[in-house]
Amino acid sequence: EGVVHDLVSRGIAREDAGAKAIFWGEQEGEIPPRLKKQKEPFLIQKSDGAFLYSTTDIATVHYRKEKLGADRALYVVDHRQALHFEQVFTLMKLLGVEIELAHIGFGTVLGSDGKPLRTRDATGAALTLRSLLDEAIERARERIREGIDEGRIQIAEEEIDELARSVGVGAVKYADLSNHRMTDYQFDLDRMVSFTGNSGPYLQYVHARSMSIFRRAGIEESDVSGPITIGTPEEAKLARRLVRFGDVIAKVEESYLPHLIAEHLFELASEFNAFYQACKVIDAENDAVRKSRLALVALTARQVRRGLSLLGIEAVSKM
Repeated sequence: EGVVHDLVSRGIAREDAGAKAIFWGEQEGEIPPRLKKQKEPFLIQKSDGAFLYSTTDIATVHYRKEKLGADRALYVVDHRQALHFEQVFTLMKLLGVEIELAHIGFGTVLGSDGKPLRTRDATGAALTLRSLLDEAIERARERIREGIDEGRIQIAEEEIDELARSVGVGAVKYADLSNHRMTDYQFDLDRMVSFTGNSGPYLQYVHARSMSIFRRAGIEESDVSGPITIGTPEEAKLARRLVRFGDVIAKVEESYLPHLIAEHLFELASEFNAFYQACKVIDAENDAVRKSRLALVALTARQVRRGLSLLGIEAVSKM
């Protein structure tokens, strides 16, 4: 109520057919062109006295600034709400509220039919995130057992459940965050839990492979030291990829596009696998080369682990 009264008393909002609204074409100051041309007013109170999301959002900005001392607020909401937030943010500028506001929009998750993913299953029961994650964990468990049977994955029976949870949950997170946040994507669990291609499990596998190198070399990752000497094209490509990480993080912070981290990690993993196939590490031609290549492996493991952590994904050490 205080928000509405303040806007009316300052001449920003006015009554219209019993409701209270802001007409952008009547406002002075820096108003975005599309709002200036907009015929529909920005409603802040209905004619029956009820308040709207707009009223709540305006009051919340005031609260975050005045009570919490916030200097920046990010709204992670469906991109279809872009106009709403543009109006809220424009209004806060008119009011002189000094806070950085940004709408972090995102696309739609689609089902196998290419339509927005249903929130209820065939029986009419609610489709929850918990049920989706449980299914992802089960699919991951199946893939892990297949890998064990084929000799690609080497873990003890008692480790399967924990690994399945890390892989399944990580797969869903990675599938969501590896897409540009403004684009729609199809929810496909089989593709998400694949250990090949641009997927969370693939990156977890690469990290586990790097850690297995240290175990076979009889050395702890933290004990790896010494200068890195570049002697092959594969080493050079891997090193160049590693030094780009800082720039990627800076760009993500500026653009709010986490898929850039995923892109970097996938490219890094590809360069690492090419390096691993072409260059002997443990059985390198001499001790200096061995130490140099172990250092490259350590840097790769550390960077994959850091990148996955930023995406909220666990980096597994054995697979």
